[in-house]
Amino acid sequence: MPKVTNIALVGVGGQGIILAGKVLAQAAVNAGFDVKLAEIHGMAQRGGSVITQVRFGEQVFAPTFGNGTADYLVAFERLEALRHLPLLAEQGVLLLSDTLLQPITTATGMAAYPRNIIEQLKEKCPRFASFSAEYAAEKLGNPKVANILMLGILSTYLSDIPETAWQEALDQLIPEKYLAINKEAFATGVGLAAQQNEVAG
Repeated sequence: MPKVTNIALVGVGGQGIILAGKVLAQAAVNAGFDVKLAEIHGMAQRGGSVITQVRFGEQVFAPTFGNGTADYLVAFERLEALRHLPLLAEQGVLLLSDTLLQPITTATGMAAYPRNIIEQLKEKCPRFASFSAEYAAEKLGNPKVANILMLGILSTYLSDIPETAWQEALDQLIPEKYLAINKEAFATGVGLAAQQNEVAG
């Protein structure tokens, strides 16, 4: 059976998860792959959980995948990373934007925000990398481009999708007035991944 790459992007409403999924899917299309995209979101406007699944390969039959089959889990918030960790395959990679956003249940006191999430993620996922994506995006002048910055990080793991395919996807999906800062964010993500790989190496 031809290899299919499964990627889940998870976070909360307002973080740009759906746009990030569309850019990823378009980049894979531009690289010549068959692509399927599925968006699952609840109370997105109120900070509810959002998940986008992207699958690409020579031939992809279904848009969604189950637990234990994600090659990459890109999480834009700590608790969402922990919540969706069961999706990740045994040798899958977790890429985390180390952001803490209180969901409605914890912000209103209905539940407690779990402690030691980072420690739990490290224990459960041997291939784990954390990045201060929102902080880096703020330094660029717009924290909302953290989603595209995380795609820059992800792109360094996806050798099957060339740089040109990503740049074309940004051109196709980002409005002209926001294009420059999003391309800068993508390049910053690529740089952050390279720095972390140097330290790990």
